[in-house]
Amino acid sequence: MNATLFLAVAAGGAFGAIVRYSTLLFVTKYSDLPSYFATLFVNIMGSFAAGYFVAFVSSSMFFPEHVRVFTMVGLLGSLTTFSTFSYDSYMLFRRQEFAILTIYLGGSVIVSICFFALGFWAIKIGE
Repeated sequence: MNATLFLAVAAGGAFGAIVRYSTLLFVTKYSDLPSYFATLFVNIMGSFAAGYFVAFVSSSMFFPEHVRVFTMVGLLGSLTTFSTFSYDSYMLFRRQEFAILTIYLGGSVIVSICFFALGFWAIKIGE
């Protein structure tokens, strides 16, 4: 066990959770959009950031492990969230908002994967 790596994950997780919560507050305060749009947004942007970061790390000669775990496990792991996605999906299902649920599910999964690929491609195109 490496205490530095645990601290890196904890610090990244704290920062990612703050960014996610701030996004939720911003969306609910400054727009008429439902709160699940905040989750959708952070999952898509987090996927883009993950793809970008993975490509960046793979193209670097050396990248410290504590920076990798801070970013991927801590920051992006807490920023993007499957549990909130599941909750939002279930609540849409319970309210029988099936059209919105279908768009939310498809958008969350398909668009997030596409944005991961876009982030990855953004780095790889320059190589």
